[in-house]
Amino acid sequence: MNVLAPKPWTQDEFFTWAERQGGSFEFDGFQPVAMTGGTVAYAIVIRNLHRALDARLHGSSCQPLGPDAGVATVDQAVRYPDALVTCSKLELGSRTVPGVIVAANAT
Repeated sequence: MNVLAPKPWTQDEFFTWAERQGGSFEFDGFQPVAMTGGTVAYAIVIRNLHRALDARLHGSSCQPLGPDAGVATVDQAVRYPDALVTCSKLELGSRTVPGVIVAANAT
């Protein structure tokens, strides 16, 4: 029996779909993947991480972003790290961040 595999989504299809959803999703390069929520402790760790990065990068052209800033990875996947650093010029309407130097998740 032959079964046709579903056609992989494109990034544009993912972004269009994700904008209409109530939850948070990443894109594995093939289909959406649901993201889970965090705890209060997790939120505090992320806040402290962003404060430390912001203080360290103060006065430079680099800035910390996340966790709502998308990063395009291998095979056009889109991930949303807890924190990332970029020194690239940003386009405010862009759905992904260019020139990411480092990206990290607290978990």
